[in-house]
Amino acid sequence: MSLHSRILRAPSTVGTRGAAFLLAPSVAMALLLALAVLLPLNALAAEAPGIETGVPASAAATDDPLLVSAPGADAPADEAGTTPGGFTAAGWAPEAGWPQPAVHVLLVSNSPETVREPGIALQAALEPHTRYRLFVHHVNATGSPAPLKVTLEAASPAGAPPSPPVRARTAVAGSGRSPQPFASGWAAASAYAESAAPWVMHRLPPDEELDVWTTYLDPGHVATGYVLVETDGPALLRVRLGDGDRLLPPDGVHMRGTVADPQMEQTIAFSMSQRVLDVPFGASGAFRDRESGSPLRGDYGVDYRLTLTAHNPFDVPMPLYLLFIPRGGDGRLLAVVDGQVHTTPRTFSGHYYQVRRWVIQPQRTRTISIWTTPVAAMGYPAVLRFSTHLDAGWPRHPTSP
Repeated sequence: MSLHSRILRAPSTVGTRGAAFLLAPSVAMALLLALAVLLPLNALAAEAPGIETGVPASAAATDDPLLVSAPGADAPADEAGTTPGGFTAAGWAPEAGWPQPAVHVLLVSNSPETVREPGIALQAALEPHTRYRLFVHHVNATGSPAPLKVTLEAASPAGAPPSPPVRARTAVAGSGRSPQPFASGWAAASAYAESAAPWVMHRLPPDEELDVWTTYLDPGHVATGYVLVETDGPALLRVRLGDGDRLLPPDGVHMRGTVADPQMEQTIAFSMSQRVLDVPFGASGAFRDRESGSPLRGDYGVDYRLTLTAHNPFDVPMPLYLLFIPRGGDGRLLAVVDGQVHTTPRTFSGHYYQVRRWVIQPQRTRTISIWTTPVAAMGYPAVLRFSTHLDAGWPRHPTSP
């Protein structure tokens, strides 16, 4: 889904040849009469629904960053054989000949978060036609500059007969690198939410690792990434810092593992007579490693989708506020609200920051859609508060509207 809507412009039908010439009076009169007829028709077409006047209704309709836009048949291929477009926060665009997976899996490479020696931070066996979302967050504490790599390798059992090469498609949906964990996590999440990520097709060479994503880290620097992967055959995915081949032990605090179905979807009906509704997110406890059962701290890498229907039962217009309140420490919100990207500055824990304000007319209902994801290195849980008022007793972040 291309984050940015495309506006198609029809070629102009009025122009000049550029050569000067004289018109006979009769010809000039005929042209004036034709223009007198055509111009009102063009104006009428501009006002009439369903008549194309340079911007088709389908093209001008949306700024929704969760809109999937499949690559066109005439989309140009670059020298590596890739085609632009295909993935954003909502998922993959359909592609002929590539089945749409029914299984979604989150891979988390966050333990050890602080990597003190070169080695493999995550190794995972991938099942064919499964949609994998890889969340990576590591600090280089080896004392030397080192590359952080995500690689793929075809996996075939020993002695198995030769088979066609495993195909993979990947997208680096967001990445960040910084001396500060907050900055790295924010850059990666912002790119994940706001930018279309081109998919790349690969054929995995046998007995050889293919680099999917590489970033170089100075000592003490942090990298965060969201990488999307699907294969049509068994494969091994590795996250490695430096040149080490040893699987590093987990740190016992952060997660390294596999989480099934990494999205939280909620549909809520809210009568404004209730005045306040709090919707928590992050650190839900609902997402756990498939093998160990360990909870996913902070729900990092999980997509939250909320559809809220607000009804004003009163006879006067009522304001409706959307507030962000971090509870697990200072935090920032990155959310797509009704198709528009909204962000907050770093907000004090327990304080609110106003994200949006609506006015709901008497006896009317409004449906609000929200997408968000927890930002790496920021504390959770947090709360999205829907309220008909701003209470003077609620702590307010100093820069909130």
